[in-house]
Amino acid sequence: MDKIRYNRKIYLEDKPREKARNEVLAAFDLPQEKEWIPAASALGRITAEPVFANVSMPFYHASAMDGIAVNAEDTYEAHEQRPLHLKMGEQFVYVDTGNAIPPHYNAVIMVENIQVIDDETIEIIEPATPWQHIRPIGEDIVQEEMLFTQGHQLRPADLGALLATQVTEVAVVKKPMVTIIPTGNELVSADASLSLGRIIEFNGTVFSSYVEDWGGQPYLHPIVKDEPEKIREALLEAVETSDMVVINAGSSAGSKDYTVHILEELGTVFTHGVATRPGKPVILGKIKDKVVVGVPGYPVSAYMAMEWFVRPLVCKYLGVPEPERPKLKVKLGRRIVSTMGAEDFVRMNIGYVDGQFVANPLTRAAGVTMSLVRADGLLVVPPEELGYEQGDIVEVELYRPVEEIMNAIVFSGSHDLTIDLLSSQLKRQRTDMKIVSSHVAAWPD
Repeated sequence: MDKIRYNRKIYLEDKPREKARNEVLAAFDLPQEKEWIPAASALGRITAEPVFANVSMPFYHASAMDGIAVNAEDTYEAHEQRPLHLKMGEQFVYVDTGNAIPPHYNAVIMVENIQVIDDETIEIIEPATPWQHIRPIGEDIVQEEMLFTQGHQLRPADLGALLATQVTEVAVVKKPMVTIIPTGNELVSADASLSLGRIIEFNGTVFSSYVEDWGGQPYLHPIVKDEPEKIREALLEAVETSDMVVINAGSSAGSKDYTVHILEELGTVFTHGVATRPGKPVILGKIKDKVVVGVPGYPVSAYMAMEWFVRPLVCKYLGVPEPERPKLKVKLGRRIVSTMGAEDFVRMNIGYVDGQFVANPLTRAAGVTMSLVRADGLLVVPPEELGYEQGDIVEVELYRPVEEIMNAIVFSGSHDLTIDLLSSQLKRQRTDMKIVSSHVAAWPD
C-alpha cells in the first residue's frame, strides 16, 4: 500500500478562543451515562438522579443528653424551695445520649441537674418541659425526604447523610473516559536512557492528572510515532473506547504535524488555530460521534489548551458548572507588552509589599514548565489591548490562596540558588511561609 504524502499546512486560523470553545461544546452531545456505586466510596462523584432517604434520622425518639427520662407532668411541682423526689422505674429511668426514650416518657433532664439521694431516688428542683432534650423521629431527616438533586457533587458530610438513612448505593454520573495520545518520534519514557534529541514524555501524565481532577477517567495511551498510519490507528481505536480524545503534538505546521490531515480524513475539523498566546496551534474536531482535541507539544500551551477545551467538555458531560478561580486586583511591577488580535496569558508572581499586592510576569515562553509551577496567578490580556504599563492596576486569576501570597517573602533582583536554600530552611520552621524571587530592578513607587 502506497503511503499518503501530506503537504505541510502552514496556515493556522486565528479563531477567537470563546468562539472555538462554544463550537466544540455544541458538537459534544454524548448522552450522560450513570452507574451505581457504594455510597461509602462516592466522595467527589456527581449524583445522576435525585437521592431520597430510606429511613428517618433518627428513626426513633432519642435522648439528646445523658441524664434521666421522665414524664414532664410528674415534675411540675419541682422548685428550689420544694425539691421533688422521683423513684427509678416508676417516675424515671437513666438514659445516655442516643438512647431510645422508653414509652410513657416525654422529656429528659440532664444529669447535671439531678441530685442522687440513693440507688432508687433522685432529687430535682426544676420542672421539665415536654420534649426537652429529646430528638424526635425525623428531627434531622425524614424518610422519603430528598437528600440531593441530580448534579450534586458528594462531599464527606454527604456520605454520612447517605449511610445514616440507609442509602448504601447511589447512582452517579459515569466518569467520562478521556484517551490521551502522546505523539512524536523524539519521545521516550521518564526511565529511558537519554540521548541527544530525545525528549521525556511527561505531558501525558499532566493531562491525565487534570482529567482526573476535573472528574473524568483518563487513559494514557502508549507513545505513538509520527507516522500517519499509526496516528490514524490510534485515533480510530480511541474513538471506539472513549468519550473524548486528546492527542498531544502534531497540531502545528511542522513537516511531521499530521494530526489535522488525519482528522480531516476521518471526520470533521472545526478549528485549527485559536487567537491566543500561548496555545495557538489547537485542533478541534470530531471523528464519528467523539470530539477530538489536538493540543500543542509545548507544555504551557498544552496545559492551557486542556483547560480551555477539555475541561468544559468534562464538566458538560458531568452536568456541573466549570470551576472559577478567585481573582485579585494587583499593581504591576513591570510593563507588559502584548500583541493586538490575540489573548495573551501571562503567568505572574505576586507579592504583598507595603500593604498592596504587586505582580510581575514570569517568562512567557510556551515551553517553560516552571513558569506554571512557580506562578501565583494568571493575567489575561484581552485581544484589543497592547499591554499594560508599570503601576497599572489589573485583575489576575489566582493559582494560590491569598493567604499564601501574603505570607511570602519577596526577593527583588537577580535570582541566586542561595534563595532556594533559604526558602527550604524557612519552610522547615514556618510551614505557612515561602520565599519568592522576582527578576526586577526595583519595585514601583
